[in-house]
Amino acid sequence: MTLARKSGGEAAKVREVLQAGREAEAAVPLFATAHAAELMNSMIAQGSGDLDHLGLAALYAKLSGLH
Repeated sequence: MTLARKSGGEAAKVREVLQAGREAEAAVPLFATAHAAELMNSMIAQGSGDLDHLGLAALYAKLSGLH
């Protein structure tokens, strides 16, 4: 929400900022973003790149030996 407010409140603008890797320009720390990207890359490497963020639950289960 902070990034959205600092980006003019437009969802498209926030998406543009994130895709371009320019969140630092907005001076908004996004602590979990790098971690989420790493997990998504792991999903892609395991052939689950077609899943969205809800697929992370399956990845957590797999990494925990529950899947």
